[in-house]
Amino acid sequence: MKKATKTVYECEFCGKLSYNAGGMHNHEKRCKKNPVNIPMCWDCKHYYFWPEEIVVPYDHVIYGMSCEAIMKVKSRKCLKTGLNMFSILTSERKIADLEGVGLVMMPCVAYGCEHYEKAISDAQVLAMEPF
Repeated sequence: MKKATKTVYECEFCGKLSYNAGGMHNHEKRCKKNPVNIPMCWDCKHYYFWPEEIVVPYDHVIYGMSCEAIMKVKSRKCLKTGLNMFSILTSERKIADLEGVGLVMMPCVAYGCEHYEKAISDAQVLAMEPF
């Protein structure tokens, strides 16, 4: 029988375990429970999401050769500012292309948003007295 003692790394946000420090570092940067990755927009009354996609041209490198391609991005909009936004969890290599066509990254819980107003839930609407 073999007995081994290994170092285990734990995500400080969600508790996921890994034997690989580099892998855990990458996970923590993208972890959905990391406050830097939680968009404030999700429960803001100014957030508007619709299934239509925005087509964004970008340079793509395949086997060392550059070619033009398109990426489809889900449409997200702040009705207060009128800005089209993209998710915080978008891969780093696509961010410059998205910003190049006027999209902005969604604000996150860690940094806040000056326009944030909590949306009321359907249950709260039903509980309200009629005018």
